[in-house]
Amino acid sequence: LDEASPGLLRLGLSSGEPPWQVATSPRAAAELQLQVWVAHSLAAGRIELQTGLPVPPLELLPPVCEVDGNLHAAWTMHANALGQVEVEEVLSPSDEAAGVTTALQCVREWAATGEVDASRLRPSAVRPLARALAHNGAFVAFKVSGNALGAEAAALAPLLGSSRTLVAFEMRRAGAGPAEIGALGDALAGNRFASLSVIDLSDNAVGDAAFRLAAGLRSLRAGLLAELKLVRCGVGPEGMEMVLLAAGTQKNLLELRLGGNTLGGRGSQALGTLLPQAPSLTALDLAGTALEPAAAFGPAAASVDPFSARPEPRALQKLAELDLSGIGWALPLLDG
Repeated sequence: LDEASPGLLRLGLSSGEPPWQVATSPRAAAELQLQVWVAHSLAAGRIELQTGLPVPPLELLPPVCEVDGNLHAAWTMHANALGQVEVEEVLSPSDEAAGVTTALQCVREWAATGEVDASRLRPSAVRPLARALAHNGAFVAFKVSGNALGAEAAALAPLLGSSRTLVAFEMRRAGAGPAEIGALGDALAGNRFASLSVIDLSDNAVGDAAFRLAAGLRSLRAGLLAELKLVRCGVGPEGMEMVLLAAGTQKNLLELRLGGNTLGGRGSQALGTLLPQAPSLTALDLAGTALEPAAAFGPAAASVDPFSARPEPRALQKLAELDLSGIGWALPLLDG
């Protein structure tokens, strides 16, 4: 692609003969260069990008299965397309002493377990990694907990919006706010082939984005979700109501952890609706929630035993773990 004339594509042979000149549109030239680049990179076993394309390369990248089947190659390709020329420097400076400092080393570790742990990566390296994983079926879990992603958390949306094999998604303490969580919920809602069974977004500022997250939960196939963890996410009664109603469609729910949020009356009523519909539930965390027992467990539930009014007490008898710490009316129950 002639830098001086963006619409001119120069094609030449390595023998040094004068190149052909073909007049074309900048986009057509960019697309042709992309195809040549991908083919050459696959043949050479590496991905390289040196271009001054008038069109952002990321807009031209197709979901090439042959490339995305190789996580390291795909990761490098997407990183180059984002202008990250030093893709191999993926770890944060404080973790480089651990001995795993390159993308290739990370991929080799992940391949042994089928689990991608991006918790130690530089936030800028997570964006191309998520795009690379979007069409890669070799990995079933993605973790990025404790990584201060902030606004970069929204870059994980392509992963949730496209992956058909991802089973577990863990993003605790990532500094994500309502905008980022909402983007993830929207992406999940648009993926009718999603296979998520474990979702952990604890210690992020979900807030009002709980409505968009709930839409994503409702899109999951019934009986698919096994664990939902939204501890200390700043979700209010209305948001909790929507999340609980969405989770109520999941008959195989095993763990529900909502501690540190505000259930109020509406959330408590939704919880009361969910409990009889979750026969497999073994762990329930409501620590520190503003739970209204009468709404969740029946009119007589505000007495000594809040579960005595349950029409089906067996729904709670199967619980192996119940956390009601910080809830005053629960003390008589816990003492018993």
